[in-house]
Amino acid sequence: MNHSGDIGKRHTLMNKTAFFLLCLLTFTIPFSEVVELPGFGTLARAIGYAALLAALVAAAETNRHERLHGPALWAFAFVAWAALSIVWTLRTEATLERVPTFVRCLGLYWLIYEYASGEARVRKILLAYVLGCYLCMGGLLKSVGANEIVLDATDYDRYSLGMEDPNELATMLAIGIPMAWHLSTQGLHVILTWICRLYIPAAVVAVLLTGSRGGLVTAAVGLLIIPMGLRRLQLRTKIVAASFVLLIIVGTLHFVPDATLARFRAIPEELARGTLSNRKAIWQAGIMLLKEHYVLGVGAGAFNEEIFDLGGFRKPKAAHNTLLGVACELGVIGAALFTGMIAVTVAMTVRLPRQSRQFCGFLLLTSLTGGITLSGEYHKATWLVLGLLGTIFWVVLLTNSMNFLDNMDGLCGGVAVIAAFAFFLCLQPHEDRLVRVLLVIFAGAVGGFLWHNLSPARIFMGDAGAMFNGYFL
Repeated sequence: MNHSGDIGKRHTLMNKTAFFLLCLLTFTIPFSEVVELPGFGTLARAIGYAALLAALVAAAETNRHERLHGPALWAFAFVAWAALSIVWTLRTEATLERVPTFVRCLGLYWLIYEYASGEARVRKILLAYVLGCYLCMGGLLKSVGANEIVLDATDYDRYSLGMEDPNELATMLAIGIPMAWHLSTQGLHVILTWICRLYIPAAVVAVLLTGSRGGLVTAAVGLLIIPMGLRRLQLRTKIVAASFVLLIIVGTLHFVPDATLARFRAIPEELARGTLSNRKAIWQAGIMLLKEHYVLGVGAGAFNEEIFDLGGFRKPKAAHNTLLGVACELGVIGAALFTGMIAVTVAMTVRLPRQSRQFCGFLLLTSLTGGITLSGEYHKATWLVLGLLGTIFWVVLLTNSMNFLDNMDGLCGGVAVIAAFAFFLCLQPHEDRLVRVLLVIFAGAVGGFLWHNLSPARIFMGDAGAMFNGYFL
């Protein structure tokens, strides 16, 4: 009996299951440290394990997976180096706790790399993150209503979600700003479009509630995407963008207590003292630590305890700077691998079309701004951004590659037909009958068009036809 049809359905089901779990995992990232399950740790961890299991089953059934290239190679090399630091770490227990965190972040990166295979899927992942941030905002408002103030060393009222660090929460909300604006310009359903539009003023007010000055700077960087893209938008969209200012003012006056705003009014005084909320002392101690262990570092996760042993701190302190934390823990080699992953991502971003380049650039810049005052190297939001940017590059580049070829008679159609038959031959050992049939239909349709497109051409594909070819392939 031939079971090829059942196998194809099962493959499709597993693929969709893995992608659904990836979206669910992305939804939980903003509040990943809040909800815990007995025996599994956090809810995000349990969903992540389920997503990886579904992805591995799907890969085993189809016997196919995406080849690693570009920043993905740097990401895997970085995590491998972090795992290898177990050999020389000064804090074995801390490293054994940190390495699984890096592996889970890499798992998130791989899931995006493997299953965010088109613009539609990328939009769904972005929307899942924005909706997860909305849930965090609801939790913040509940904390304000119950007057659940974060207890820290400051004299200002700050609010957060459960035990989540308010600075980290503010940064995650700020990262959602360029995502929401990009989604609002993508022609989604009118309800989803307005959900994304309203996210922007709501996120700014939520950042103010956390009392995070670094988060406010990060949000300001994310907001820059709006004026940079207004010129090509319709008048009504420009009016909506202008109304954000009024909504932010009203939301601030109505929801943010004066005791919280006082922390922002103290920024000039903080800058005059030059302590940057004690971060300057941490960075100076980190540089001293780096000078002593600049080659291999002190080991993944060992920074906090090593800084405490240097003296001058009442408790272990995080690096509060992504690059400094990576350099101290994994040495110049680890720093080079992490920086290389970001550099390759930037290099790919600048080659994208204008609109995609603008979105990816501001998303990366917002994430990097947050990493100036936070240790973002082991946070899921950082790896989510890096994974999305790498995926967007390949999706957009391959889609536009055919459009680039559509400037000579017969070139775009000829390449498309050859590529379709090459894919068809490569799929012969597998039982993906539906894909092979679609490739034959595609090659036949493009071949029929090609007859009229050969030199001297009588008709041309245009942007719509050429980009469809690239997206299909």
